[in-house]
Amino acid sequence: MKHRDNAFSLPIVIPYQPPTQLAYFITFSHFGAVLCLLTVNLMMWIKTLFISLILFNYIYSILTYRRAKRSTNRTILLLNRENAWSMIGPNNSKQNLTLNAEGFVHRILVIIRFKTAYGDKLSFILTNENVEKNTLRRLRVRLRHDNR
Repeated sequence: MKHRDNAFSLPIVIPYQPPTQLAYFITFSHFGAVLCLLTVNLMMWIKTLFISLILFNYIYSILTYRRAKRSTNRTILLLNRENAWSMIGPNNSKQNLTLNAEGFVHRILVIIRFKTAYGDKLSFILTNENVEKNTLRRLRVRLRHDNR
């Protein structure tokens, strides 16, 4: 039986760019980890080692975020009519994705998690800032209510 075409059953194309709030979250979580570590009763050299590891991770995370934010070749997420996900990477390579159940769907935020054919796990944060508002609304409806 064929379903009728409506705005919610049409394919969804999402050119992905990380949201600005992600940089704030990265900074907040790393700063909070350092504060928590300062309150723990450990030897000073262990604290110094952990703090330096947290700071290196912070630098790596922020540099990765900025590289993704400035990139002109963006990742494109595709959801077809049969609810099959695929991704076109920055180098124009297409990859099929499997949607994980650990995602989060809210009125202002959608976090979708995927597993690739190679076993890699990918997460995408979608907000009104980085995805067109109507596309985000259609995606939320399909993720919540479509049981095909």
